[in-house]
Amino acid sequence: MTTSFILSKFSRFFILIVSILLSYYGVSGLSGCSGFEETEPEETKVSLMESKIDLTGDKIITLSVGETFIDPGARAYERYIEQYENGDIVNEVTKEITSSIIKSGSVDTSTIGTYTIIYSITDSEGNTSQTTRTVIVSADPNDKGNFPVITFIGEAYLEFSLSQIEENNITPDSISEG
Repeated sequence: MTTSFILSKFSRFFILIVSILLSYYGVSGLSGCSGFEETEPEETKVSLMESKIDLTGDKIITLSVGETFIDPGARAYERYIEQYENGDIVNEVTKEITSSIIKSGSVDTSTIGTYTIIYSITDSEGNTSQTTRTVIVSADPNDKGNFPVITFIGEAYLEFSLSQIEENNITPDSISEG
């Protein structure tokens, strides 16, 4: 017999033995054997990109007619999160993208009214986000909006239902005697 014939027969025999062991014990049954290590399947990772805009200053600004409006602006961020399906975060990166904010709307402080400024952003993944600021221009700087004024002649009496009070946020401070 030649050496190659013996090796060929040995290789077939070895493959047969390993196949039998694997089918009988499975991989986990051979974990103690050299070269056979049981590994956990890797969890699936999920990537998420989100953008956010934070207003600088108040969301509602009240000014008197003729007062100068200086927009306090906003800051924008995009956040990339890589996490497992179970919610465990693997990697998180936050990047400021304030210079990419698109602002629309204007305020005319010479005219009484309520104005809206819209701040919008689109992050590098195409996700959009927006927020708004309301600017109220009124004749009275203490006025928090253009609400109607009711003047009573004679004795004043108002009656509100509980639902009207809750829906309109009526408080003792919002009612004044003139």
